[in-house]
Amino acid sequence: MKTLFSLLILVSLVAAGCGGGSGSSPPPAPQKP
Repeated sequence: MKTLFSLLILVSLVAAGCGGGSGSSPPPAPQKP
């Protein structure tokens, strides 16, 4: 269970980073190209 939570946070972080940065980019979307 803890592993799933960790994975979710990691994915969210990666998505946010891939989004472009922090603040000046839209909310992180699930699997953004």
